[in-house]
Amino acid sequence: MPAVPLASAVSYGVADFSGGLATRSVSASRVAAMTQTWGVLLVVPAAILTGGTLSWRDALLGLAAGLAGALGLIAYFRALAIGPMGVVSPIAAMVGALVPIVVGLGIGERPPTTGAIGIGVAAVSVLLASDSGPLRVRASSGAGVFLATSAGIGFGAFFVLMHAVSEQAELWPLLTARAGSLALLWTLSLRPTYPRTGLSPSTRVLVAASGLFDMGANILYLVAVHHGLLSVTAVTVSLYPVVVLALAWAFLHERLTGRHRVAAALAVAAAVLISV
Repeated sequence: MPAVPLASAVSYGVADFSGGLATRSVSASRVAAMTQTWGVLLVVPAAILTGGTLSWRDALLGLAAGLAGALGLIAYFRALAIGPMGVVSPIAAMVGALVPIVVGLGIGERPPTTGAIGIGVAAVSVLLASDSGPLRVRASSGAGVFLATSAGIGFGAFFVLMHAVSEQAELWPLLTARAGSLALLWTLSLRPTYPRTGLSPSTRVLVAASGLFDMGANILYLVAVHHGLLSVTAVTVSLYPVVVLALAWAFLHERLTGRHRVAAALAVAAAVLISV
């Protein structure tokens, strides 16, 4: 089902782009908490419709995944606040893909030759999607790079833990994951250190879009990982920075350099190789 992880990557990209715009006027932690809340409105009816049986094991795996994802999200937004987005996003994406790749290979997954080549091409694509070359990565904030790496580890842990839930649980583990992440994010966002300001109508739309597309991406990922290899699925999903780049070009009129165009072409090539 190669189209499913690709759809997940697109959905993650839309969620990140919308959430990133929202953080221009609202604190990152508050945006994260609100977007995660919106996601509940999608996962609850989806879980009811798909059915499934939630065991204690799957519930705990979901809860752990939610906490890992929330910690990754906090580190990600903090990294975006202190480091160049063009450095932070690709680092988080590639570390987030590397963790499942290592785990997948460790449990005996062996992607076909074309899939392995596609994984490598996808990695190059995400790195090229960055505005930064090696010099800018070295010149960027060390703390920002550290936080981006931490965010990637959190995201990768989420992918691995979601892969571990049983197929019989269907989408219910995503609900327990969201319960864990919401408990943590709302606790942090309601601290007195965060200013409480009203949201403009446009910001509310961005927050809602980010939350719904993020949960949609999670649902698509869970479906994909139960019908494919963890390593291949995770690296396909990691193409989301290319989607953010394309949206920034289309809606914010950000300039695409030659490396950006190469990144987009490689993303398409990677998708074709992985789907063969």
